[in-house]
Amino acid sequence: MADTNVLQRIREMFPALAYLVNDREVGRLLRDAVDLNKGFSPERFRAELMQTNWWRRHSDSQRQWAAPVRTNPGEAAQQRSLMTYNIRQLASQLGVTLSQNVQAVLRERALQMGLSPDDPLLRSWIISNRSGRRAGTPGEVDRLAGQFMAMSAAYMVPQRNDVNARKWALRVLSGQTTPEAVEEAYRKQAMKRFPWMQQLLQQGVTPEEFFSQHRAIIANELEVSEDQIDFINNPTWSRVINHRDPKTGELRPMTLSEAQTLARSQPKWWNTQRGKAADSNTAAAILQMFGRRSMSSQPQLGGLGLAS
Repeated sequence: MADTNVLQRIREMFPALAYLVNDREVGRLLRDAVDLNKGFSPERFRAELMQTNWWRRHSDSQRQWAAPVRTNPGEAAQQRSLMTYNIRQLASQLGVTLSQNVQAVLRERALQMGLSPDDPLLRSWIISNRSGRRAGTPGEVDRLAGQFMAMSAAYMVPQRNDVNARKWALRVLSGQTTPEAVEEAYRKQAMKRFPWMQQLLQQGVTPEEFFSQHRAIIANELEVSEDQIDFINNPTWSRVINHRDPKTGELRPMTLSEAQTLARSQPKWWNTQRGKAADSNTAAAILQMFGRRSMSSQPQLGGLGLAS
């Protein structure tokens, strides 16, 4: 438990996260962040927060919804009331009667996913209830959506959040499509992104598998874990998967040596063991070439009778 003064500073500096003060990882991070002796920068705090299990296990919309639920019950109640009203209105337009229990389930699911009242996904849930088909329990949807998020990552299909994956999950659970069809859709998107990889994709090789060596080389050069090398959302590393050939002007993947060179061109590389060694060797070479040479090339003034 945090002491009163520390808890007060956390509430002042991180009001939306203060309810996590007793979380094993986030709580420690919050206490360190308000400790003036630790010297935490906002960038460092965010970087470490994104590595916690709490961050990894919750989507952006879930984290945003959790804040008013835990810290501002009045605001959360207003949002629940408004979403319930919108669900009833939409159900009425579709000619569907929903029980209060179903309304509550759909309301919480919509708020956790950050859906707007006119989102097609919300309409799909209501229609699924009208046809008597289960749209899937939250646990089933989460499990299947997680699989599709991992699938999109394997095919390196950009996806800002899990909304699209949840839409696929609901369609599968309601019998409208199959997991195999979802994978084929991701494969086709990958073929458009990586036209040079079409044959490999047809053979069952995913971009994630193809670029695994590139990721390993970059992570090794920068002395970081491989999961920190994001080929999809990081502009620096996205150049690895779609590199424009300087000679032909066509897009292609970087070679392993090109990926290594790119890693070594990053400023943080100079803080690694290899970078420090290279820096030291360079300094020694410069000293050898210019420092000692310039000293040895000085004329021996004493031999000319000019020594002081």
